[in-house]
Amino acid sequence: MIVYGGANFVSNLIAYGLIEELFLLVNPVAIGRGLRIFQERTDFELVASTAYSNGIIIYQFRQQTKKESVLTNSVVC
Repeated sequence: MIVYGGANFVSNLIAYGLIEELFLLVNPVAIGRGLRIFQERTDFELVASTAYSNGIIIYQFRQQTKKESVLTNSVVC
């Protein structure tokens, strides 16, 4: 299932462990402090990233289970 939503919606999905894969689009526009989507530390593995000439970067993360979590290629957000 694919869902689109703001920081609060995505934050709740992460908090309840409902995210298996996350595509995070980073747009280089300053909007102050921004909105937090991670309320606590969560282990995600960086699967891929793609940078575009307009400055946008798309990161693909996969949720790690406790057994899969390793120090290499692990991103703690």
